[in-house]
Amino acid sequence: MSLCSFNINFTDTPDSLVLKAKTAITNVEHAEFTGDNTTGSFSLPTPLGIVKGIYFINGQIATFTITEKSFLIPCGMIENKIKGYIEQN
Repeated sequence: MSLCSFNINFTDTPDSLVLKAKTAITNVEHAEFTGDNTTGSFSLPTPLGIVKGIYFINGQIATFTITEKSFLIPCGMIENKIKGYIEQN
């Protein structure tokens, strides 16, 4: 069961989107990112606990589903952080 899910529309290629997300996430100590331009997973430590999720890319839409997180971390915060990762690189 997912804890939250959100879509991110993008204009880059799927390869570029995945590279941006992977670069940003793996720059965080003890974070993990695996996947390709269609599907994958990630794990990201935070001060409030671990955040784990999966992603699927279909056309120009990336769907992120959070599968594990602390109840202290709002879904909107996770969505904004991932969007920031993608936009900053």
